[in-house]
Amino acid sequence: MTFANPWGLLALLAVPAILVIHLYQRRFPTLVVAGMHLWSVETRQSQAGRRRERLPVSTSLILECLAAVLLAALLAGPRIGEADRVPHLIIVLDDSASMSAQSDGHDPRAAAVSEITRRVEAASRGAVVSLITTGVRPSMLVGPAASWDDARAALARWSPQSPRHGFESAWDLALQLATPEASVLFLTDVVPESKSLPERLEIVSLGERVENLAIEASRWTFDPQAGRGELFVRVKNFSERVQATDLVGTRDQTELFRKRISVPAGGSESSLFELPGGVGQVTVSLGGRTSNNSEANRPGDGLRLDSVVDLVEPKSRLVTVAVTLPEGMGAGRVKRVLEALPAVQMGGVEAAHLVIGPAGERPGESESRWWLGIGPVSLEAARREAAKDLLGPYLLEKGHPLLEGVVLGGVIWGGAQSGLANVTPLVSSGETPLLARLTGTRTVGYLLNIDLARSNLPEAPDWPILLTNLIELRRAELPGLARWNYRLGETVRFRLYEGAIDPQAEGSAPLTLIHNGVTRAVPRGPTVELTGTNDPGLYVLREGERELGRFAMQFNDLEESDLRNLKVGAKAAQVAGASELEVESHYSWWLLAGIVVVLGLLLGDYRSLAPRGVGVGVGVK
Repeated sequence: MTFANPWGLLALLAVPAILVIHLYQRRFPTLVVAGMHLWSVETRQSQAGRRRERLPVSTSLILECLAAVLLAALLAGPRIGEADRVPHLIIVLDDSASMSAQSDGHDPRAAAVSEITRRVEAASRGAVVSLITTGVRPSMLVGPAASWDDARAALARWSPQSPRHGFESAWDLALQLATPEASVLFLTDVVPESKSLPERLEIVSLGERVENLAIEASRWTFDPQAGRGELFVRVKNFSERVQATDLVGTRDQTELFRKRISVPAGGSESSLFELPGGVGQVTVSLGGRTSNNSEANRPGDGLRLDSVVDLVEPKSRLVTVAVTLPEGMGAGRVKRVLEALPAVQMGGVEAAHLVIGPAGERPGESESRWWLGIGPVSLEAARREAAKDLLGPYLLEKGHPLLEGVVLGGVIWGGAQSGLANVTPLVSSGETPLLARLTGTRTVGYLLNIDLARSNLPEAPDWPILLTNLIELRRAELPGLARWNYRLGETVRFRLYEGAIDPQAEGSAPLTLIHNGVTRAVPRGPTVELTGTNDPGLYVLREGERELGRFAMQFNDLEESDLRNLKVGAKAAQVAGASELEVESHYSWWLLAGIVVVLGLLLGDYRSLAPRGVGVGVGVK
């Protein structure tokens, strides 16, 4: 016998306390009566005082001791043998989208639920279940150690739709829940080929080879000048036969386009559609199905998830640039590149997101305005010093996004000055910074230490690349969403406002994210990172009642869409023991019955001590 709470046995100290009370019980004054034959032994009273007498074994003493012993047993919680150990089924579920594939009545997800049901019913009564789903971050679907009713309800809501991912982290989590000698069950659609599978892992594969058509790629671009956009869609055929289907685009149940396509075996078919501006969002599907279509998959298309994509119309994020360079310092060469870039407009300094001016005019302290200085830092010094025409080699900080694609091969760098202070070099020659990031200022500023009139950089391919990188870096820091269409697994980040500090953060309305009618709160901050966007479809971001924007998550995973390698299989665990869990006693009626018995003993004790009516004659001495 074991005890769930051994400290409860301390309540047995009440037994000697009861014995002491009965040994040294309080007595009453003497009463003189007319006849002693009217008094029985039970009504005999001890003489007053503290003298110990022989312990009277009375009904009250027995009842009180029994009550104390029973209460101590109830507090200690006795456990007899293995009566309070129940089977613990620890199961890892493959949450990959291929587990949702269907063909000719075969459904790996339904088969996994049936396998779990069979194992729970085969276990003894009272078995508990822990269900873990795989993913980039594994999660506990139900448990740990949940009842079968709770597990069954969680399985009814389980909808595997994750892109391809590793299983190791989910296996580790499951093995932490199991006892050292127990195995863990992994339900999937193909047995992993890894040679480092855990010894305690039992694998059951429930997959079946299925043909599939998938939307391999989708991209929506918008031209603000033309006022229209283009939608590109490519469909992949994962089968050994030619498949024909309709490619349909809808908006609020209104059909925008339909095209009959024929996809070759193992190949792809691309399509391009022109859409007017203002459409807002489009649902593209194969065969005209929608994302919430509950109909069975048609032959040759085993996975519904990759047959539907939602797309949000891209917005034009204009970057306003003010060029304050004099004409003799290369203003025309700067404007020529900027005018060729999309979503860039020229404007005044006050409304500009980026100011490009002379290097000698240092920027102010604006957090919402970037600055690029071009030319000699000091004109006087430039006149005094001999011209420095640098031929390289140049040292580039290749990890900086401003220099992505920049090589400076064959570039002659003229008019460079030395002795620049408060800068972090990005491009340098020896100890001379040529392109640097300003430090010690709240403005994001860059310095291009060059005389464009004496350099061939404006004629080199690096010149438009450099300015384009700068514009795109500035565009990425504008408030609002930078993109509107993402793949599952990508992180959605955006700036909520300009600057480093939100001036109205405390008084602003709360941020919320809405998906499929479910609303959840989003933490505020200068940069917002949205998590929990693991389901495909449309998401709406709100600040109070005001809509900040909407975006779509798409399922695009060619490896997961290829269902031709799925098959039934199994791998037995090298450790075949079953996990058990010690739980609190299911027989709570024992505790209730014990309390009732204790109350009965206390009631009997009270009745045994209650005075009885005795007819006596009392006289006064």
